Amino acid sequence: MHSPCELILYAPFHKAKQAAKEVLVATKQLEHTYNFYNPNSLISAINQRKESKLTPELASILEQAYLYYQRTDGIFDITVGTLKRCLNASSYAEYQACIEKMQEFLGWQHITLTKNRIHFDNPYTMIDLGGFVKEYAVDKAKRILKRHKINGIINFGGDIAAVGSKPDGSAFRIGIKDPYKPNQFATFVEISDAALATSGTYERSYKVGNQRVEHIFKGNLQAKSISVIAPTCLQSGIYATSLMINPCLQHNFKTIFIF
Repeated sequence: MHSPCELILYAPFHKAKQAAKEVLVATKQLEHTYNFYNPNSLISAINQRKESKLTPELASILEQAYLYYQRTDGIFDITVGTLKRCLNASSYAEYQACIEKMQEFLGWQHITLTKNRIHFDNPYTMIDLGGFVKEYAVDKAKRILKRHKINGIINFGGDIAAVGSKPDGSAFRIGIKDPYKPNQFATFVEISDAALATSGTYERSYKVGNQRVEHIFKGNLQAKSISVIAPTCLQSGIYATSLMINPCLQHNFKTIFIF
């Protein structure tokens, strides 16, 4: 995982150390298996059509991804990986032409899932779980801490889960960065047994030719950042990203918009 990751645990050292070790092993395994850019990952093998068999975990992940594709009116779409080949363009004009050409291969209509297989109807559609697995990893880490009966904070590159509350019973206070002054906080929120994720245009981008391209490929972005508080980090991350594209998308979560 190329983002800074942090655990703040309220527990005796030996207990915290064991839980942290389990979180590390589980997170590294997820990264190795689902990294879009790792040529040896399962996702790369699937995208290269070298593998079609799904593990039980990946089958579950894909089922959830399809569910959120439907719930977000097609905004949260793991087939956006299809467009990432365009980042290798040598000029912005070539990039735009590639994006236009690949549009017809986006969407779940190009994928068929059977009990333990994935099939594509063309050689171009690719899946990228980058907008899913980091949040999934946070939720998995939260389950590990709960199993060990440890409260604390999990922070994987700004995708955050609060496990319980502080020892004194108070909520955890989390800062949301100011997109105009990234070294400062725009506001603070308090959460207990909940998750927070922020999507913004100010931290991640790609350089194509002599121009910068935002990491969110779809739509005309209206906000500088959107944060979502939800029961799971997966929900927070998916809706934070989706609301960047459609701020009017229906949901039941607390949101913080910065325009």
